[in-house]
Amino acid sequence: MRWPALIWILSTTLYAQSALTLSDTLISFSDVYTTDSLERVLTLQNDGDEELYLQSVETDDAVFRVGDHVRRMAPGASIDIPLVFRPAQNIAYDRFVLLRFRDGDRDFKCRLRGNGRLENSYYASSFNLWGDDLKQALHNTIKDHVEFPYSASTTDVWDILRDTDEDPENSNNVILLYTGWSYAKSNNGGGASNWNREHVWAKSHGDFGTDPPAGTDVHHLRPTDVTVNSKRGSLDFDNGGTLYTDGDGPTECRYDNDSWEPRDAVKGDVARMMYYMAVRYEADDGYDLELVEKTGTSGSVFGRRSTLYNWHNQDPVSDFERRRNEIIYTDYQKNRNPFIDFPAFVDRLPSLSGRSDTHLQGRMFVLGDSVFMASVEPGAQGRFSLLCVNSGGTDVQVSDIRVEGPFSVSRTSFTVPAGALAGFEVLFNATAQSGEYTGELTIVSDAPDRPEQRLSLHIRVQTATTLDGENPVPDAFTVRPNYPNPFNGATQFWVYSPRPAKLRFNLYDVRGKQLLRREIPAAAGWQKVSVRTGRLSGGIYFYTFSNGRERKGGKMVHLP
Repeated sequence: MRWPALIWILSTTLYAQSALTLSDTLISFSDVYTTDSLERVLTLQNDGDEELYLQSVETDDAVFRVGDHVRRMAPGASIDIPLVFRPAQNIAYDRFVLLRFRDGDRDFKCRLRGNGRLENSYYASSFNLWGDDLKQALHNTIKDHVEFPYSASTTDVWDILRDTDEDPENSNNVILLYTGWSYAKSNNGGGASNWNREHVWAKSHGDFGTDPPAGTDVHHLRPTDVTVNSKRGSLDFDNGGTLYTDGDGPTECRYDNDSWEPRDAVKGDVARMMYYMAVRYEADDGYDLELVEKTGTSGSVFGRRSTLYNWHNQDPVSDFERRRNEIIYTDYQKNRNPFIDFPAFVDRLPSLSGRSDTHLQGRMFVLGDSVFMASVEPGAQGRFSLLCVNSGGTDVQVSDIRVEGPFSVSRTSFTVPAGALAGFEVLFNATAQSGEYTGELTIVSDAPDRPEQRLSLHIRVQTATTLDGENPVPDAFTVRPNYPNPFNGATQFWVYSPRPAKLRFNLYDVRGKQLLRREIPAAAGWQKVSVRTGRLSGGIYFYTFSNGRERKGGKMVHLP
């Protein structure tokens, strides 16, 4: 018959050091499109003689995702941790994955690097740029477009809008921007029930009139009802006001004395047209268009910037916008709206979003919310090396580390460099009392995203190591109950033999069937017997130890 695989080891030290090997200290994903993902594998190898339990594994950026994996590692076993890279931006990523084992002595790390790329090479020059550098690169990409006249016997703005804004359900009509009404393509003109050409970036905000390039740039020219267009006038964009009812029917638009709110379905469209204009037209065009955080504006600025940013996020790019952008690029102006193709550009442009340039801020990351330190003998000091990662663009200053409970730290202030990591030791203050000890750690830093981070601390002072005055040397054959119990994969016994002997170990199931019988040579004194149970199923088992004269036994519970 085949016996379950049990292994025992005699040892004079209770806590053997578990050795862990990582297959890589750096994993490179190379170039991955923002519409795609790529998986790599980090392999962990347990070279020690005790089971390891992977408590936490996390990355410091959501673009790197940890895939499904097992957490228990038997001695000698290995596990694979899938890591999936799905970039959100066309930038270079340099991040970390951290791993923490329960009852361990330190955090483990592996560096992760990868480049996010856009499938459309049109924006190749924007790679890994932010702020003014990105704005300039996009400007250079989309400027100098093919120009068309506002009105002419040749192809003009009227003709282009009949194509770009065609009703998907009626090829003879166009869709009006602010109302969504479908009007006949031929129903253009200046009458109250006609449609005309709306400059979403109002002509007076830059004084470009109907002259090329800005006055005829169809990326911001849209069909609108004549009287609705007139009501909007040159108002800034913002939320609120009175619901507008036109002579041709009710609309979903609102207005007040200094702002206009379009219907919900095109709020994002409006924001992205405004973003295009603010990037396309710089000082080299004769007018420098910019967004500002106010309404009631005049000159070459427009508001309200924060409202447009919210609209951009609330109303994602539609198929209608994509089709329109493609027609303008392919058939007419030969340039594109970057914010339709890649909406995330806005988050790297503070002048458009009004938000801080986050890649220049420190970003503090500490793994998990708890640390379970390796058990120690009474009187021994416990140690755990904890890592802090900064995946931001500036250094993070840790100004204080507060500790509660019977713990201390090796240092309370230090610098975590940008794009790097630093660490410190958590120390358990030695005690002669066995039991479970807990505490809390608070890391205080100038990281704007998480200025305070808290972790709970746990350590066990194990009774089984107390072989001194509290537990005098026995005068007879003694077997301490196994620990841990219940257990999974590995447990251990302390056995005292008054004289050298050949110990016999037997294991039985609940029906009394003998599963294992082995002999173990033992010297006089205390011995540790470590048992690994790789093939046992979950359940109750009974064991006995004998030295030829006496027999001791007990019950052990193996977890599934």
